[in-house]
Amino acid sequence: MPAILIIDDNEEIRTLWTEVLEEEGHEVVQAESGVVGVKIAQTRGLDVIVTDIMMPDKDGLETIMEIQSHNPTAKIIAVSGGGSMLKESFLPVAGALGAVITLQKPVDINEFCASVSTVAAA
Repeated sequence: MPAILIIDDNEEIRTLWTEVLEEEGHEVVQAESGVVGVKIAQTRGLDVIVTDIMMPDKDGLETIMEIQSHNPTAKIIAVSGGGSMLKESFLPVAGALGAVITLQKPVDINEFCASVSTVAAA
């Protein structure tokens, strides 16, 4: 069963994504911040890490860089909300830092699940 870490400061999003991924047979761990997410990523074997970009204590770009510094083969999906400026500014940077897929919020739940499954299987 693939292990997925969801890092997002929005509890509703974490809960929704957790429920959907668990229905698909994934084991899901949640982190409410980049700081907590990095700690979990350093101590657990994970198949996929999904991180929000805009978070208050440690943004997703910092989170990706720190996870990659400890685990260069980490499979990361970066997700960002906001307008087109965020999409054009932060998601390409997340990809350059090592995110294998970038998604713009609001994310279609079917696209989200397909992305997680694709990355987990890679």
